[in-house]
Amino acid sequence: MIARTSSRRGIAALVLTCLLMFGIRGEAFAAGPEELQGSLPATGGISIAVWNGGPVARLRAAALERGCAVSSIWVESNGGLIGYVPGAPTVVNQAFTAKYKVGGFPTPTPVLPVGTAAVLICQASTGPARVNGMPSTVSFTIDAGVSTTDETWIRNGSAIAEDYLRNVYGGGLTALDSIKVHADGTGAAITGAGIQATSCSTTNVGIVNYSTTHADWIAAGTFVQPFGFDPRVAVPAHEYFHLWQIEVGCINTQIPSWMTEGMAEYLSFQAVQRRDGLISDDQRRRYEYYGASGVPSSATLQSMETRAGMFKYPGSYSLADLGFQQLLKGQRAEAMREFCVDVAGGKTWQTSFAARFGQTPEAFYTAFEATRSSFR
Repeated sequence: MIARTSSRRGIAALVLTCLLMFGIRGEAFAAGPEELQGSLPATGGISIAVWNGGPVARLRAAALERGCAVSSIWVESNGGLIGYVPGAPTVVNQAFTAKYKVGGFPTPTPVLPVGTAAVLICQASTGPARVNGMPSTVSFTIDAGVSTTDETWIRNGSAIAEDYLRNVYGGGLTALDSIKVHADGTGAAITGAGIQATSCSTTNVGIVNYSTTHADWIAAGTFVQPFGFDPRVAVPAHEYFHLWQIEVGCINTQIPSWMTEGMAEYLSFQAVQRRDGLISDDQRRRYEYYGASGVPSSATLQSMETRAGMFKYPGSYSLADLGFQQLLKGQRAEAMREFCVDVAGGKTWQTSFAARFGQTPEAFYTAFEATRSSFR
């Protein structure tokens, strides 16, 4: 125990010396266009880096892209050091999370400001921060101008969704699917967001188009400061689940739009939350409550059965997700897939809804609306 303490003190002293030698003080630097600046030791070691702002989880992902698996992060505070050790008990990171919180929210969420200088303790990494195990039937086409960071968000989000399907539903995608990532706005006119999963009913081919220069993709990053995570980790998972919906029959003209989008939104957050440290329950709740609070009470889930109703308000996705959270309380995960298969097999969505979720759509709508005041 004594030897470990001495070792830690030695590292801390070295880190503090490095920070002071280079005149690095918390937020003194203005980072450039790259998210993480500094030379990172791919074989393990200590690095001084400047972070362009955002949650620690994203800093770690950016470092991992360059071969540094961050085991701890240290910043200067009042002439001393405070550190963050990923996965450590709350008490270990207490000083760090007390300094770096999200807005005034009570749950400590380390979100570092723009230009934060830090010492990273790196372990050797085997490669980029990508989740393995994508099916061979899914192909990626990445434009030359797409940044490594955006490509990693999209590959990771897709792989996280695939991993969820395998673990929760016993299997992922099996059809031929294509994920295309554009850097020049190509595909941006497909939807308002420039991101969509589409299907060809005759060949069962799913296509996702991303435009990383589209304003909505870029704007997703602005949610980091108020909510403590980057929604771009969930967007690719959401779109990947649309590909799954194509396979199980849930991309169907008779299924309400709020169910199609709400299911993909619900599953994307479920999948991302399974990956430790990406999104907490509190962060998800605040994000979705914020979005739902922007939807007027006159816009009900029932009014969002049509595409026009669903896409009238940006917060409709959040409201639809909250709807699914309430719908699935006490339900088996399989209920969603069984609902889709029923409808694809010829049953009306209302009949399948009642059979699989134990209540009529009308009864659910009434119960859900009674809870909406709590979303504000």
